[in-house]
This record gives sequence, C-alpha cells and structure tokens, in this order.
Amino acid sequence: IGWLLVRQVPKIERLLVLFVLLAVCVIPLGYRSYKILGVWAPFGYPIHNRIYMASGAETEHIQISRQGIPFKEYRFTSASTQLRPFEPLSGWKTSRSGVCDVSVDLANGPRDWEQALEDNKGSPGRRVRLQAENMVFLLWGPSWPDKDMRRFWERFSYFSRWIWAPLLLVVCSANLRQWKRSRRLSLLPLLTMTGWFFILLQCVAPSEGRYRKPFEGLLIANALWLMKTPKEH
Repeated sequence: IGWLLVRQVPKIERLLVLFVLLAVCVIPLGYRSYKILGVWAPFGYPIHNRIYMASGAETEHIQISRQGIPFKEYRFTSASTQLRPFEPLSGWKTSRSGVCDVSVDLANGPRDWEQALEDNKGSPGRRVRLQAENMVFLLWGPSWPDKDMRRFWERFSYFSRWIWAPLLLVVCSANLRQWKRSRRLSLLPLLTMTGWFFILLQCVAPSEGRYRKPFEGLLIANALWLMKTPKEH
C-alpha cells in the first residue's frame, strides 16, 4: 500500500495518509506489548522462539515473573521433535534433546530475554546442524495436526509431502531460465522464490511441516504459470 501511495501525486498528501495508516496500526499494538512485556514490539516479540531454536533443546520451559512475583509458566515442545520425516525410508529424527530453562522478570524489559538468548547460543557447528534440520522438517515433515490417516485429504497431505522439494527445485530452475531469457522477473516467481527461501533459511524457530502450507499453493501457481508462459527464443 505504501509503495502504491508514494508513486501517486500529490506525494505529500499520500505520505501523510501512509503515516496515519502506520500509526493507527503500530501505536496501539506497540503500547499493548509495552504494558504487558515492557518491550515496544508492535509486530510481536518472538524472542522465546529464538531462544528455543538456538538452545538445541527438545523442550522449552519458561518461567515468567513480574517484580519477583510468579506470573506465568509455559512448557513447549515442537511437534517436529516427535516426528520422523523420512518414514518409511529412514527412522532419522532431530538431534534436539533435553530441556531449555528460561526465567524472566517482565519488570526488566528485554534484558532477561536477551540474556537467555545469549546464554543458549551454541557453537557455529550446532547452529548449522539445527538450520539443516529446519530445512528437512520444512520440506519433508508431515503437516501437524492435519495427519489423521483416517481422513482422505489429510492422508493425501501426508503422502504429498514428498513432492515439494523436487517441485521447488524444478520451478526455481525454470524461473531462473525464464529470467535469463527475458531479462525480467515477474511478480509470481519472485514471490515464490523469496517466500520459500525465506522460510527455508529462517533461524528464529524450529520448523514444522505446517509452516510450508501457505507457500504450497504459491508453488503450484508458479508451476502452472510456467506451463502457460510462452517460450522465448
């Protein structure tokens, strides 16, 4: 919306409209997060996911207090840690193990969260291994919770997980060939490639098969677009 507005005239009025739209969205959400967490975070504050990702633990246990008084307690285990994505070909599963204990006092704002993230950062080798596991679970992991084998579409979803990695490779290769011929990259292939590579390379949370669901349709649409796009010689 911002891009469309700033390309129109008169620009000053358009920029004012854009500023008001941003303020209406950002200020209430930022204020709410500040009142609850002591952190200005209008788009969310998912640092606990980053801690979980970096820790290499199977389970994350968070104890939250406010000015020393216990407030909330959470225990979370990603569904990916219980799955074997290559079944029935292999029994491989994640190397994650143990529990990551995190204690934060909301009165300290972001300090305790950032300290917990620093304390749980592992070696570069561990970070690379966990990132590789993320890619495996994104491409081949079953999409929990829709894996009830008694239901046709959920059974179809479970077995169709094998197609996404090869289809992504074929579609991206075709997109690059198309770009090389025409010297222009259309919006659909741009969205497809940036979307898929973004979720493949994100390192802010342990991946699960369900995270790819919004991008499956985009990949199929890109494949159909390639089939309909005339070949340039």
